[in-house]
Amino acid sequence: MTRKPKTKDPRRTAYEVALITRVKALRKAIGLSQDDMARILEISRENLNQYEQRGGLPAYLFELFARITGSDLRFLVTGVPEQDASAPRAVSEATFLAAVELTVALIQQTGRTDLSPREIALTALGYARNPLALRTAQPSSLEEFLAGPSQAERSSRTKKS
Repeated sequence: MTRKPKTKDPRRTAYEVALITRVKALRKAIGLSQDDMARILEISRENLNQYEQRGGLPAYLFELFARITGSDLRFLVTGVPEQDASAPRAVSEATFLAAVELTVALIQQTGRTDLSPREIALTALGYARNPLALRTAQPSSLEEFLAGPSQAERSSRTKKS
């Protein structure tokens, strides 16, 4: 008995195919396995595999996925890069690993045991994208990164959009 070759689902739109391709490519571009990315996103590897193979990413994960991969949200959703040159970009693997090591050391120094893998990864990513913070980080700066942008910074970003 011969098997028919797999064909692409004809119900899938060009947008869905492009989104699925971007999600997988962005994850691979930063060197994360499906297991690692799923852990950071706090979903199962099976779900991530399904998103990368058949279904795209659910909307509630778009912003977090974009932050982790260093892509802008507009690019993730539409495939069109944001025109703003100040938008965060992907960081090198070496820089990210140095930031992870720093984050782990700061967590150990502060005795924080309540952080999820997501919070640790996003904190490391924040350090990786800010070379000055990476070089001058102190235990007190960990709390600043975990707190995120101040209300004033969030408001100014919203007004620019």
